[in-house]
Amino acid sequence: MIPNFSRRSEREEWMDDPVVEARQLVKTLDDLARINALLGGYSATIDGIEELIDQERNALSVLDVGTGGGDVPRHMDWWADRRGLDIYVLGVDISTVAVRYARQRSKAYHHLEFRRRDLFELSSRERFDIVHASLMLHHLSDQEAIEALQKMYEISTLGVVINDLHRHPLGYLGSQVVLRLLTRNSMVHHDGPLSVLRGFRRRELQRLVEAAGLPTPQIQWRPFFRWQCVIRKEVS
Repeated sequence: MIPNFSRRSEREEWMDDPVVEARQLVKTLDDLARINALLGGYSATIDGIEELIDQERNALSVLDVGTGGGDVPRHMDWWADRRGLDIYVLGVDISTVAVRYARQRSKAYHHLEFRRRDLFELSSRERFDIVHASLMLHHLSDQEAIEALQKMYEISTLGVVINDLHRHPLGYLGSQVVLRLLTRNSMVHHDGPLSVLRGFRRRELQRLVEAAGLPTPQIQWRPFFRWQCVIRKEVS
């Protein structure tokens, strides 16, 4: 049966089940980090951050929303070290298992911190230079995504960076083939293609940002079937 690509799927991913088995979730987070690295999935994040900072900056604070196993903050730390940038990254996730695993995998990274926190429960007084989310927004409904964008923008001082999936037939078919070649993990086989179906068309991302009442985003297509969405903070 050919999926409907005309609108976002509302089916839930296995990893979003609050009672998902811990060992299976950890294995999935590990596999996703490895696949992200192989497919260059971090470049949209790093390039998006580069869009918001100037060359003279020597310190940066980042909030990573839906941090999972902490692979994106670890990659930010590697990038900042090469750039000579003093970075602090707080990774937050609503999964206790994910946060515990992120801490375990990141013991050698002294600029990273991980906490079990809900984005919507963060105080409006908290501030980070950049608020970032990689492959998080597609887990939300449209209304939840609008509210998440509003909150992320509110607590940022430079802006917001979104790294997420382009809903496209080739991306869907490619995920089915590539993920089966790279792992035997049944959760990845299920959630990977479904993530694509829960992803976005360019205009959908634009509409979500508009509905959130935020400035016009800079949206670029990235390999392989990713969107980089950068929302620069307006100076009031």
